[in-house]
Formats: sequence, structure tokens, C-alpha cells
Amino acid sequence: ALKQKVESNQYEECISYMTPKELALPAHNLLECFLDYRVPIPTGYYGVFTLIKDFGIRELSFGNHSGGMFFGPYRSFLIKFNENTEFVSFGISTYGCSSSDVVKTVINVAIDNEEISHHSLQLVLEDNLVIHDGICDFYHHGKIAIGNKGSGRISELRSAVELVAPDLIDGNKFYLGSLPVDRLWTLQDKDVIELVNNMICYALIRDSYRKYKKNKK
Repeated sequence: ALKQKVESNQYEECISYMTPKELALPAHNLLECFLDYRVPIPTGYYGVFTLIKDFGIRELSFGNHSGGMFFGPYRSFLIKFNENTEFVSFGISTYGCSSSDVVKTVINVAIDNEEISHHSLQLVLEDNLVIHDGICDFYHHGKIAIGNKGSGRISELRSAVELVAPDLIDGNKFYLGSLPVDRLWTLQDKDVIELVNNMICYALIRDSYRKYKKNKK
């Protein structure tokens, strides 16, 4: 049913009509996975952080450094990281660039704590998702904005990731997980849990690096 929906161009509003069908299908699959509040993700210690509670769906709004606003349903998890409690939320939305008429689809990973409330990671599917032999490989190119200070260095971010989660490093990119194309995904699936775990770890490391750069004199 999901494949038929995409093949007939019945895209959800939060997924760009310009996104190719082979990418729109996993985007819809992941969207339904996150929106299915009946299936909670397992709580417990995940290695870098502790997942305290699955909060289900929350209507949230976040801005980014270029002035864009992203409002909609997010799947939120309460976690503990470095003795701090914070929310990490996943959403999917369209993503336009002021220098181009192309509208893409993006997975947003937001972090909300006492210091910040923003998208730590915006993973544009057209630029980062690789599909081959029935498998979706989720990567990220590592580009990172440091608020109004410009961009950070991917080489420095790679060094930070290497200290905490070296398995995420794959050549010049960061590898976040793989999912099979031919079935529906849920937050009880081992490989989906691994993807969520890796994306949260990567988002937390990105924000730790941002904090370091902002405090550096």
C-alpha cells in the first residue's frame, strides 16, 4: 500500500514532490515508523546515552541558522547524556535552499535542553541516502554550521566522532545505519533502533563540537 501510494505520487505534505520515488518510499516508511506512537522504542542504556522515556508525538517548531522554520509532528525521546536530561526529537520535512528552486526531503534530529533548542542534524535524503540491492544506507556528509560563526571543519568533527563512536566513521562520510527497502519499519526493529541510536549519538557529538567551537577563544 505504501509503495502504491508513492508510485501514484500521493506524497505526504512533509515530503517534497520533487524527491525521486526511490527516496520518497523510505521517507514515507520512516515517517510512518516515527508517527506510530503505539510502538514504543525500548528504553535503557544505549552506550553513549540512556533513553529514559519514549514521549510519542509532539507538535514542535525549530529554526535553523539560515532562518528557516520547521513545524510539525516529531517523535520525541527523553534521554540522559553527560548527567543532563534532554529531549531528542525526529521529524521529516521539506527542505528548500534560497540559492535554488529545488525542494528536497530532510530528516531532522532536534535537541532541546536548558541551553539549546534546535536541529542538531538535518540529513537531506537526496544528498545522503544510498539505495542498492534492496538496502537503504543512511550516511551524512558531515557539514556542520556553528550558529552565526559559520561552518565547522569536517576533519575536526571526525576527530570528535572517533573519540566517542568510531564505528560511525566510513571514509569521508559518517555511516548511520542500514534498513531493508522491502518491509515496513517499526521502532521495535533491531536495525531501526540501531539507526535511531546512531543518529542520536551523532547529533549529540555534533552539538558537543559546536559548544567547543563557540567557547573557543
